[in-house]
Amino acid sequence: MTSAEKIDQNETDDYFANPLVIEAIERGKADIEAGRVTTIPDPKNIWDTIQ
Repeated sequence: MTSAEKIDQNETDDYFANPLVIEAIERGKADIEAGRVTTIPDPKNIWDTIQ
């Protein structure tokens, strides 16, 4: 592992240890499980295809 990879890993660990991040992820998972999702059938034409 290079020193750059070690720094990146530490930043990732710090980010995911943040309680606000964990809470946001849990809310997102709950939304998905409840079916609150947006389907984008054509990513090249996002605004016209959001359903």
